[in-house]
Amino acid sequence: MGTAPSASEIVAHEVLRVLQDTEGSADLFGGDAELKATLDSVTQMDRSFEQNGGVFFQAGNDAFETAQTFTDIHVEQYRETGRPSMPALAVHHAEQLGLEQETPEYKALLLVAMRAETKAAAEPDYHSKHHYMDVAAVTATALKANNDMCDMEHPDAVPLTKQEQALTLIAAIGHDLEHDGGKNPKENHYFYEQKSLDAMHPLLEAAGLEQNDIQKIDMIVLGTSPDGPHAVLKNTAKAALNDEAPDMAKIDPENKFPEIHGLAATPAMAQMAAIVADADVYASSGAGMESNVKMSALFTDELQSAGIPMDLRTDGARKFFLNNIVGEDGYASKSMRALANESFHALREETERRLEAPAPSAPETTTPSTPPVKSNFTGPK
Repeated sequence: MGTAPSASEIVAHEVLRVLQDTEGSADLFGGDAELKATLDSVTQMDRSFEQNGGVFFQAGNDAFETAQTFTDIHVEQYRETGRPSMPALAVHHAEQLGLEQETPEYKALLLVAMRAETKAAAEPDYHSKHHYMDVAAVTATALKANNDMCDMEHPDAVPLTKQEQALTLIAAIGHDLEHDGGKNPKENHYFYEQKSLDAMHPLLEAAGLEQNDIQKIDMIVLGTSPDGPHAVLKNTAKAALNDEAPDMAKIDPENKFPEIHGLAATPAMAQMAAIVADADVYASSGAGMESNVKMSALFTDELQSAGIPMDLRTDGARKFFLNNIVGEDGYASKSMRALANESFHALREETERRLEAPAPSAPETTTPSTPPVKSNFTGPK
């Protein structure tokens, strides 16, 4: 009998299968040479990850264990000892969610994941491949939590089809493609989100997605913009939390963001977008002080490199972010509220205490590190 393929070999096989099944795949990635370089990089990354006993993030028994596990894996291990490739992460979570491999959505998922690994001219400090990975992993975890809530017939569960789950994960992986650092200009609240969609659209079309599904991905990505659309999304999702029909005339009275009004069409659409928006800010808001400090420093460096004189490392900046960007009541999606609202409120409370009694400039974290987790990098079965 031959030796069973390794997890990294299975991922490489899946990527090659999808690429070979996609007409003009080389052109989608800048030509044969660029595609080969990306494939080689992905293969080497996954071999190293496997050899080092790499693990994938999954929820813990409560919000605080989940936060510490995320910090141990995504903030420390992945950034210090190496991460999996985006295709490996996509394949892993697709299997965990039970997504079918022979579908346009699965093909689009791997194409966008490969696109996320394409070498950029410059990679920002915060909006990097690590950020893509953070958001995708938390999105997949929230989708699984929502599925578990549905299985238990939890009253807050919002049933999502396998197709809707796949579209949500695609949006999470690709939401910041082509981000070269900084923030949206004042005159264009969708500048970076639209750049990401422009990079994704050829891949989604080549995968065979219907235009209606591409439009859903568009709305999810546009809803992550912190310059107004995110607030509209949160209020739309809040209505769903209260089992009310969203009234866009009240939520967006000046009709500034008509592109995302379709998020109110169904509870499922609002939940899909809210999960990605919540996952987008989780590392800075729900994963504990250590993660927040790391992300705040990275984003500060990125902004200042772009000539934007902002410092997000202070307790006051953290308070503003938690209260005004995430929102005082916490996350927008029902599954992320169940997963992380407790740790979010704990970070708010810790920030308030620090403001009342100034803490040292380098905040100490008292949560003990969790023991090493056995590798769960096995590839699809």
